[in-house]
Amino acid sequence: MRRSMHAVLEAALMADGVAKDKIYPIDVARAFAKVKAIKNELIFWTSGADSQQQLRDGEVVMGNVWSTRAKILEADTKGRITWTWQDGILTPGVWVVPKGNPAGKAAMQFINSTLVPERQVEFLRTLGSGPANPKASAMVPAELRRTNPNRSRQHGKADHPRRLLVTPTTTRTCTTASLDLISS
Repeated sequence: MRRSMHAVLEAALMADGVAKDKIYPIDVARAFAKVKAIKNELIFWTSGADSQQQLRDGEVVMGNVWSTRAKILEADTKGRITWTWQDGILTPGVWVVPKGNPAGKAAMQFINSTLVPERQVEFLRTLGSGPANPKASAMVPAELRRTNPNRSRQHGKADHPRRLLVTPTTTRTCTTASLDLISS
């Protein structure tokens, strides 16, 4: 399991028997209690490479890993290690442009350039990250559909955060509490 709170609270609640459609809003106290109860059975990773290596070495038999890493791992092991979207937790990646950034409008122009549907399909082909632009989803070729996280959402196989409130204070509090918990 990842050594941060990205998708860990959701996974903990599912492990505690919470139905997928009842995950949000997150019961943080219950999620932490579940992680505390099972932490001796968990192995945490700190980088995508760690998650892949733990599976390759047989240190773990299953894991909560990034789909981009899982795709590479499946190819590297010629299908000996595979993956599924079933009960997967998709978390978005985002661009952040600080107020008063020195690049000015160029930062927003760059972000806009990454949203071009054809470029997003190529990004899926190269790295495995799903398109954020809905127009790109219709352009995804058949051979890439299995690895497109947005396609699995359309088929109800992965859970997407819908009502998640994140603020710097809650993020800092959860991060500190989670590191304290898994380090103790």
